[in-house]
Amino acid sequence: MNTYWTDYNEYNDSTLSKLYVIAETDKECLRYLILDAMIRTKDPLRCQWITTAGTMIKNDFPLKWPQFMNQIHQCLSTDNVNAWESSLLVFYALVQHYEYKKVEDRTAIDDIMIVILPLLLQRFMQLFTANDSDQSAIIQKQILKIFHAYTQVFHIEKRHILRSDRSLF
Repeated sequence: MNTYWTDYNEYNDSTLSKLYVIAETDKECLRYLILDAMIRTKDPLRCQWITTAGTMIKNDFPLKWPQFMNQIHQCLSTDNVNAWESSLLVFYALVQHYEYKKVEDRTAIDDIMIVILPLLLQRFMQLFTANDSDQSAIIQKQILKIFHAYTQVFHIEKRHILRSDRSLF
């Protein structure tokens, strides 16, 4: 999947023949179905889906996969805890992709977080107050990991600003 998702290497050096690339119609189908597939599968296969989703996010989001955030929001808006867990795992892959990017390159994730952060807080508090299962703890931990990865760039920039302020003295 990682090899055949993008066509960055259009020709093989030895034979100059076109390498196989997944067709755009097939990619669109995969983009549409990946979250549903993750919700329906268990951990061993779900790990493979997360890797695949990470590749898709890195190459296609936001230009070729604008409906991604609607899919995530829809999964988090349901009462299905399995949907929350799967969508948070994929969303974490998105946040990791933007984790150490410069502030000016993070506008896509910043716009998304304006909508998603209140929903994440609501889900966290709902699980924190009403559910003490192992799955609840895993989902709460995933929400905290998303928040930490999202705010990581602000911590790094603050540290950089403090260093530059010290040099003024």
